[in-house]
Parts: sequence; structure tokens; C-alpha cells
Amino acid sequence: MTFRLIVLALTLNILGSFQTAQALLINASLSNISGNTWQYNYTVTNDSATDIEWFAIYFDDLNYDNLALVSGPSSIEWDIIVEQPGAFFSGEDGYIDLLAWDPSFALGFGETISNLIVSFDFAGTGEPPGAQTAEVYDPTQIDPVVIDSTSTPATVNQAPVSGISWLFMLGMLGTLRAAKCARKF
Repeated sequence: MTFRLIVLALTLNILGSFQTAQALLINASLSNISGNTWQYNYTVTNDSATDIEWFAIYFDDLNYDNLALVSGPSSIEWDIIVEQPGAFFSGEDGYIDLLAWDPSFALGFGETISNLIVSFDFAGTGEPPGAQTAEVYDPTQIDPVVIDSTSTPATVNQAPVSGISWLFMLGMLGTLRAAKCARKF
């Protein structure tokens, strides 16, 4: 019985390690500059084993106008494009797009871009909505091919633990429980 519990715990732990993790963790603090002018101060962290060379954060066409990059990573390392909502087609979301000029400038595992600040005019009432969509793209493709998608909270929060970590911890607890049960017999 004990051997079966240990094998089960180890199997769950190994299977859990094959789950995909969220590649991009984005936290943002929201500040009102004046009137309907606001800004997000983003902290972007790579939470995957794969380097991130290209990602974008989207701004809803109905709520955002006059996007402007206030601060960001070095333009020597990153190509940053700010596209206004509805610039080409009505209803088209705006975005800030970041592409590493060279793979050596990519965001490696655990690396962070801080003080990526975007100002905007909020077209709605009250405060801007909390969540925004963000996507990570395959840099080897000319046209954007999404390899990960996430959403951003609008407050600075501690980075959430990825799915792999939770499953690993669950597997470890199962292993410890199995070991404890084995000692009783």
C-alpha cells in the first residue's frame, strides 16, 4: 500500500510538471494624472523557460484614446510601437508592442521589465477597467503568431504562483503524506 501511494504521488508530480505555465506575468499600477488622463506603470516578468522576444499589451477601442509611451526599456534593445485604438479600423484595439532587436536582448526566465509606463485618455466613466489582454508572439514569424495570452491586473500584486508550482507542491505534499503513512506501518 505504501509503495502505491509513493508511486501515485511521484506520478502526479511528474504529470504536473508537463502542464504549461503562464509565460508572461504583468502587473500594473493605475494612476490618475488629471481629469480623464491616466497611466499604467507595468512590471513585466517572464515566468517561462522560453525567452520572450515579442509581446503586446492591448487597449480596448471603446475605453482608451491617445496612448503614449512615457517610459520603457532601452530603445537600443527593444523596438516599441504604440498603435492608437481605431487607427486603421473602427473598433480596432490599440496596443503597445515590444520586440527585442536581437535575441540576446530577450526577456529570459525570471527577468523583468520595470517602469513600462503608458499614458492614455480614458473615454469611459469612473476608473479604467482593471484587466487588459496581453499576448506573446513567436518572433520567427513575420505575421504575429500567438504563443501565449494573458490578462493584466490593474493593481500591483505579488506575482501569482504558476500552475507548475502548484502541482509540484501538491505532489510534494502527497509524497510527504505517503512517507508519513509508511512510517506508521
